[in-house]
Amino acid sequence: MKLTGNTTTAPSPGLLVMAGGLCWFAGLLLTPGGPVAVADELQHARQVVGQLVAASRIYDQREMSRASDQLATIGKPAVPALMQALDDVDGNVRWQAIVTLGRIGVPHATVATRKLIEALDDIDPDVRTSAADTLGQLHTGNPAVQGALRPLTEDPHGQVRAAAWWALWQLGKNRQATAQLVKLLGDKDWMVSQAASKYLSQIGPPAVAPLIATLQNAPHRGQAAAAEALAQMGVSAHPAVTALIPLLNHDKPAVATAASRALGQIGPAAIPALIKELQQDRRQSRLLSIKSM
Repeated sequence: MKLTGNTTTAPSPGLLVMAGGLCWFAGLLLTPGGPVAVADELQHARQVVGQLVAASRIYDQREMSRASDQLATIGKPAVPALMQALDDVDGNVRWQAIVTLGRIGVPHATVATRKLIEALDDIDPDVRTSAADTLGQLHTGNPAVQGALRPLTEDPHGQVRAAAWWALWQLGKNRQATAQLVKLLGDKDWMVSQAASKYLSQIGPPAVAPLIATLQNAPHRGQAAAAEALAQMGVSAHPAVTALIPLLNHDKPAVATAASRALGQIGPAAIPALIKELQQDRRQSRLLSIKSM
């Protein structure tokens, strides 16, 4: 209002509306969800993606992990910058960007899903693996995804095949998936075996029966990997107790130790069998039974 001596002139209605609008806009800028805050969040996300890119170029695992953790916490505001990283010339950058998108959980039926489908044809096997894995995590309803995944089940790289079979299970409960992943448990490449073990543990109860068959019939490498899968599965692997107990006396330490770990993770359901094993005259299995309990 305008002051003139001792008199007061009331402001016009138009000025009041303008002043109110300016106050509202200023308040919007200062609120946590306002444009300034959003812009700051996007800028911060771009900076952290830059850190992820820089660490990926020199394969600094510690910094890659740290940046990925930060971006997973930031969430969806980081998606646009990560999408740009999918076109980077460096395979490590593309790989880490996809892994982080999977941790965030990008929306279904978006440009991100289409970019991930394109990444299934990437020249870098780590990129193909992470793309298949992330598409499995997203549970996308895009009908093109399963069709794009199927050729990867014959990929020359075992980790790619493992991720593809797991994703097909996640998206459509593909009946061949568990059997194919069980075959990969015995792969001579420990990273392939480890990946198959992880995916079977995530499938859960439907994988228990084929894992029990692996414990009983497979070479020792497959037995150890199957026991590791059951250990990761935990309580839901309880039907495997009977097949795990004899492996406590296995002549391969890796198999016996993995069986002990599985029985320990299964928990109370394994206790009666472990107590019974303590009564047997088998030193190794008695020691591992105690450790399992």
